[in-house]
Amino acid sequence: MPVGIGRRGLAQHRIVKHSIGAQYSVENLQTPYNFPPGSYVFTIPRSGYWLFIAWSAGSGLGSTNAGCSGAYGEITKALLAGQTVDVKVGPEDGTSATNTILTFPDGTVATAVNAAADTPGTASGFDFSLSGSLGGAIGTSAGGGQGAGTGGAPGGVGSGPNAGGAGAPARLPFRGGRGGGFRSGIGNWFRGASPGGGGSVDGTVDGDVPGGGLVLTYLVRE
Repeated sequence: MPVGIGRRGLAQHRIVKHSIGAQYSVENLQTPYNFPPGSYVFTIPRSGYWLFIAWSAGSGLGSTNAGCSGAYGEITKALLAGQTVDVKVGPEDGTSATNTILTFPDGTVATAVNAAADTPGTASGFDFSLSGSLGGAIGTSAGGGQGAGTGGAPGGVGSGPNAGGAGAPARLPFRGGRGGGFRSGIGNWFRGASPGGGGSVDGTVDGDVPGGGLVLTYLVRE
């Protein structure tokens, strides 16, 4: 440790959130660019290293389980102002028709595959990836999602013969969406949350709907 830092303390060196943000030009860290389900062409506004965080969509009711959760991935790329990134984000309708896919100018393709029925989502091409997880087994009274993942929301809780969907994975400070389940005290079921939460098994359309995918990005270093 350099002489003096230990004695005088970090506060005396003004190592605080504001100065760190100014040093690394992370002015939009708290408000990243946000891409909900859909297709986009993102034009890079400023040259530097950009972090992309991606989830694929969860699934609705499977044959043996409540909805599975989508996958999660992170990738950092050096990009120049004016370059474009093709962004596709999986939908909330419980189909696997459109996965979450990032295509970069150098040809790199990072894909988070949507969950489908009883199959959790998977990710490839990222620097860091987490797979989704199964929802609760149909017929159990407590159907929480299995292994929601680091930083992810917990799966929903079932009631009677029903089961809750799986929560989506993530790595802090990012959090995946919770799985669908029964809301205690209200008496009704709720759908899986975005990003990536699995739908619940409740016999109604709303509860079976999963959370859609999501992509976030922001400049981390010039």
